[in-house]
Amino acid sequence: MSNGRIGWNLVTGSSDFAAMNFGMPGLPEHDLRYDMAEEYFDVVDKLWRSWEPGAIVADRKSGVLVDPSKVHAVNHEGRFYNTRGPLNCGPAPQGRPVIAQAGGSPRGRSFAGHYADTIVAHPKASTA
Repeated sequence: MSNGRIGWNLVTGSSDFAAMNFGMPGLPEHDLRYDMAEEYFDVVDKLWRSWEPGAIVADRKSGVLVDPSKVHAVNHEGRFYNTRGPLNCGPAPQGRPVIAQAGGSPRGRSFAGHYADTIVAHPKASTA
């Protein structure tokens, strides 16, 4: 339907019930959520980059699907997340999705400015 093109609204969470779906008693403190999101995005970005261009050979004649020299382990061990990698599927046609973020706090705006391709802005109404 989209030929592999997608977008990701990178949200740090807004509901204790959503956190409970991941085994937490509730949402972590506001700024900690952004610390977690920074590391999470770093890990996901490493996974997206674990496949070099041309890694998928898909040569029916030779029976070769993937060039293993172009697929790399990530081996991330962080404060919140660990992964061996690589990503368990080939890359999307666009490499990675478009990243949207809507953080309105100072920490959220800093996060969005560093990681997002597009930012959902919340302009204040004019009082004039």
